Amino acid sequence: MTRSSKRLHLDLWRVLVLSIPLFFLPFTLYTFEPDKAALLRAVIILLAATFLLSRGPLPPVDAPTLLAVSLWVWTGLAVAASMEPARSLWGEPRWGQGWITLTAFVLLFLMARRALATTARQRAVLDAIIAASVPVSLYAVAQAIGLDPFGFSAPWERAQSTFSHANALGGYLVMVMPLAWARWREADQKLPWAAVIGIQALALLLTLSRSAWIAGAAAAWLFAMIYARSKVARITLAGAGLAGVATITVLTLLPTAPPTAPEWWQSLSGLVRLSSPTVQVRLNVWMATLRAIAEAPLFGWGPETLNLALPPYIPAELALYGNLKAVAGRAHNDLLEWALFAGLPAAVLYAALLATGIQAGIQRSTHLPLLIGLGAGVFNHLLDVSTITSSMLVWLYLGILTAAPAKVHARARPGPIARTAVLVGAGGLIMLVSVRPVVADTFGRSALALHTIGATEAAAEAVAWAARLDVRPTAYTWLQADIHGEDARSDLESALIRTPTDLDLVDRMVEIERVRALQTGEWTAAYAQCDILIEASPANPDVHMRCGDLRLWARDPEGARRFYEEAAALAPAYYQPYANLATVHRWLEDPVLADHYAERAEAARRAWEQAINQR
Repeated sequence: MTRSSKRLHLDLWRVLVLSIPLFFLPFTLYTFEPDKAALLRAVIILLAATFLLSRGPLPPVDAPTLLAVSLWVWTGLAVAASMEPARSLWGEPRWGQGWITLTAFVLLFLMARRALATTARQRAVLDAIIAASVPVSLYAVAQAIGLDPFGFSAPWERAQSTFSHANALGGYLVMVMPLAWARWREADQKLPWAAVIGIQALALLLTLSRSAWIAGAAAAWLFAMIYARSKVARITLAGAGLAGVATITVLTLLPTAPPTAPEWWQSLSGLVRLSSPTVQVRLNVWMATLRAIAEAPLFGWGPETLNLALPPYIPAELALYGNLKAVAGRAHNDLLEWALFAGLPAAVLYAALLATGIQAGIQRSTHLPLLIGLGAGVFNHLLDVSTITSSMLVWLYLGILTAAPAKVHARARPGPIARTAVLVGAGGLIMLVSVRPVVADTFGRSALALHTIGATEAAAEAVAWAARLDVRPTAYTWLQADIHGEDARSDLESALIRTPTDLDLVDRMVEIERVRALQTGEWTAAYAQCDILIEASPANPDVHMRCGDLRLWARDPEGARRFYEEAAALAPAYYQPYANLATVHRWLEDPVLADHYAERAEAARRAWEQAINQR
């Protein structure tokens, strides 16, 4: 590379790691992750363009490169075999982590192995990562004291800053704090770096993210043990580990914090308590994911298809915590997601790539902070969701840890035609994979806002533009159904041919049929949609209750009773079926059974509230 092109390339790396954590668009439908994904793709395209136009060396053909490229190719095959290829290609609307985003991550990894092979360039990029965490952390503190101009977080609630959830912020901070700690250790002026670490630590505490706390502590302890050279250091670290385990054990054995206790005490009280709702949600989703993986072990169900693949395997107990809405389309475990989305070979390839990067880092003693950050990210991704920002850092850290300085730098300089073609191609790709999705998402947000205030015609026009611009055929079908009602029947039917297990779309079809049946008195079509709903998720109590509600609308209390009893049998601890059964028996003029089920509903509701208040 020439000096100017090297400077431009390094500046683009800085732009990438500075902008992704900070970036969000409050006027788009999902605000955080899809917007970050769009920006990530755009910057990676620019990085790739400058890389191609330079005379810098290509990435080496070795084990890390072969693993990353093999993972990318295998996932591409999984996209081709996906139950919804468009969603797998572009990503689930709320997350944007489809194959195109994976392509950006793989390119980032390959370019980092060459472009960030020197200590000076690594230092420049890592310092930019630390710099980005400062405003992110300050915004988290501002949210905690009630100074959030966007209203994402109420005062003294869990801080989320510029991320979609507090856990996502926590996962990001535990990956960055080791870098700041390393700069503090080597700095002559320690106070500024101490202030940076202090604000990061405060923001991490305000997230109340137990998965991040555990991941950060586990990674720091593990790699400190690996790098410990003296016997005294190892004994000290072993003692610290035992003290940590003892503390967690004591917290687990202590009585659960009452609902009126401060939220931080509830978080500590339920740190690893199996009865905690967050733990139960994960265990139930992991079980459902394992069942789904067993049905498609080779290529999986396709990237980003969790909400479509899991309904037939959902345990009934998950209804107590909101069913699939409780996990927002993620398995909360990276390896399970790789296996679900692209098959067991993809999970093995990803694990092998991580192991290769960690092994390379262990061999270089100067990379302890990076190893701790990578380990914290990997551990957190095994307990929680992987976001655009945390995944970017994982791939970047892997690239730096496996960086390979080139011995030969000679590469033909592209001619003017080639340079023009690369620049035009980069601009076109940015418009396609970054600008277009954001514009579509903006129209979607506008449609939802207009529909909320009753401006139906304007909402219909906005959602039509969103559907035209988004390349995923079913991305806005749910919103079209909400706005158009009966007029959206054909769109819903087309979408359900593609994704028959999309419970949100099936439920909207049930609603359309219910409205029509109330007008015509003919309930056969509505009942048929209910049968489809149950077939899509047979162990889901909420599905059975939906069908029971439909029978009540049809003035068929006996039919409703049957569905409510099935829901209660599936999830005996779920209070809602008992409440509905009490209503049915009052309708049937059976006060004894009505009172019996009302009492059961109240007892189950109290037990549920006590459980749900255990964070």
